[in-house]
Amino acid sequence: SEEIEKVIEAHSKPVSCLRIVGDSKWVISSSYDGTIKIWSLYEGALEQVIEDNGQIQSLDVSPDLRYLAYGTESKVKVSEIKFEGELEVACPKRYSSV
Repeated sequence: SEEIEKVIEAHSKPVSCLRIVGDSKWVISSSYDGTIKIWSLYEGALEQVIEDNGQIQSLDVSPDLRYLAYGTESKVKVSEIKFEGELEVACPKRYSSV
């Protein structure tokens, strides 16, 4: 069996999705608690929190790491993000689900 290298106490409700991005530098987690959290994989440090009113059910990141898209119960939302230097996340743009 393989050993677990790191455990991050991340969310208050179940984790709905995980992505490792940026040449394995960042971990992005989403949860039914309405948050998306961006973590430094190496330090396990919380770098950014995106809060939403709904349960976040899915997420993905564009290949160029410029956009984060996530889904709640009835909406798809997109945030522009920057992974260079100090991590920044712009306010989400809301799009209706189809």
